[in-house]
Amino acid sequence: MFDSFVCWDLETTGFSSRNDEFTQIAATEVVNGEIGETWSCYIDIYGDVPQKITELTGITKEILKEKGFPLADAMRQFREFCGKSLMVSHNGKTFDKRFLEAASQKTGIHFANNHLDSMLLAAALSKSGKKYKLGDLFARCQPNMVLEAHRADNDTIMLAHVMLACLPHANERALAAARF
Repeated sequence: MFDSFVCWDLETTGFSSRNDEFTQIAATEVVNGEIGETWSCYIDIYGDVPQKITELTGITKEILKEKGFPLADAMRQFREFCGKSLMVSHNGKTFDKRFLEAASQKTGIHFANNHLDSMLLAAALSKSGKKYKLGDLFARCQPNMVLEAHRADNDTIMLAHVMLACLPHANERALAAARF
């Protein structure tokens, strides 16, 4: 099925891809069914980081000023890391991809990759009607491993573990439901 792909995630200043910015982008590669390299980058944003976002992610304006890259540089690095790989995100169809497309419009750096949403895949594999938060799925497949959620770098590692647990159970119907 899929034995190689890139799991990716964003942290943002809010929910609007039109008005908010992303503060961190990260990716973890899975190669031949094994978790490989991880890449992460903070973005030096123009606006402020709302207090609620700092409380959720731990990301501050100071961190972004000190460690952040301009958006175009981050997008170039991210595209280079992803290459032509399948890009897997959690809730990516309704959230992350909108921010990626907005950043692509701003920078002229586009991604022609195929995409898969792990939340849609988990829902297609289960008929329970439960919500499929990444942290909950990760806790089910890696109960002895603890990672802090809402940091893009950690979230991509969690996502890689979730995908490796889900893929052996995925049929074509479930994969079709998760593609976007």
